[in-house]
Amino acid sequence: MPTSGDLLQNFREHVIDAWFPRCMDPRGGFVQNFDSKWTAQDDGVRSLVYQARHTWVASKAMDALPERRTEMRRYADHGLRFLMDRLHDEDNGGFQWSIRVDGTPVDAKEPKHAYGIAFAIYALAAHARATHSTESLGLARQTFAWLDENAHDPVHGGYFEVLSDSGTPVDDDGSSLAKMVGPGIGFRSSNTHMHLLEAFTELYKAEPDNLLASRIEEIHRIMLTKMYVRPGSLHESYTNSWQPVPGPDSYGHNVEAGFLMLEAAETLGRIDDEASMAAARALVDNSLRVAVDPLNGSLASDGTPFGRIHNAQRIWWVQAEFLNALAFLHHKLGSSAPQYGDALTKLWGFIISYQVDTTHKGWIPYLTPELNAEAGRGKSDGWTEGYHQSRALLNAANWLLGS
Repeated sequence: MPTSGDLLQNFREHVIDAWFPRCMDPRGGFVQNFDSKWTAQDDGVRSLVYQARHTWVASKAMDALPERRTEMRRYADHGLRFLMDRLHDEDNGGFQWSIRVDGTPVDAKEPKHAYGIAFAIYALAAHARATHSTESLGLARQTFAWLDENAHDPVHGGYFEVLSDSGTPVDDDGSSLAKMVGPGIGFRSSNTHMHLLEAFTELYKAEPDNLLASRIEEIHRIMLTKMYVRPGSLHESYTNSWQPVPGPDSYGHNVEAGFLMLEAAETLGRIDDEASMAAARALVDNSLRVAVDPLNGSLASDGTPFGRIHNAQRIWWVQAEFLNALAFLHHKLGSSAPQYGDALTKLWGFIISYQVDTTHKGWIPYLTPELNAEAGRGKSDGWTEGYHQSRALLNAANWLLGS
């Protein structure tokens, strides 16, 4: 069983000291691309998701590493400035999907996307909680209001995901973005909605609000009644009226969703939400049954709910979300459900033996089924950063403190 100290040391050494300060760009934002030995391969692109996630990581590190709080504040403020001054669309509202560090657009046809905007809210709220900044809190609330006014679906619930510059839901695909995030225009995803739930929960922790609470409740209800299905999986894609579209089962999203539902319920005061706990346990239990290597405890990427594995890679964020979910269930249930502590111990052994790069630092993002680092993959890019492992390591360190 990892100790709280083990987890914090991994966060310090393999997240913070791996990315910071080397990703800090004095021109603005965080450099996104590094090879496997942490040599920068900067193409000048600054994507909303990456910039927001690292602003969130630095904000959380302020409290997690109090001896380095001043340093972490500098990183968090640096990320905040780029989000506010470059990626925020002051004229139309919301946030752009990406921009070049020199201020030129990456793709003039790129629409906005609720997934990226969710992470902007998440980062701004975390910065506000860590620093008590009225500036970041104000923009978080403004962005939530803009998204809710433009993208909330009053008929079917939830949110339209792909938006024009002005916020109008897009119904004609004129870009590549819709194929990059979720199923595309005219459809919705569990991935985007679970991160909207996460972002709204973080903002509610910063400043409770009745509308925010109602939207958290709404997405939570959709996840329980539309997304979650027996024996313990999520549909990944849906029509706008929440009809599920067939597709593979993401084991990483399954275990992540279980935790996020429980976190949302607890934030709204339902400490012992039985429906959320039952769903979270089913999502983790089914992954343990059908997608975990019994020898090393690691979790496959995706397949079917009944155990036909489509992708046997060991991907960093999947292991991180599994670590987070197992640690939470172990924390909540303890000796009454020893399987979660046993699985947590085995998974941690896998992470430190295979997923962590002890030579060059950081987590190895992609391992082949033979548990070798995938050739040609760097440590960092627009979709590969420190958010998933940071959330898992910091949460688990808190839950296992004193155990």
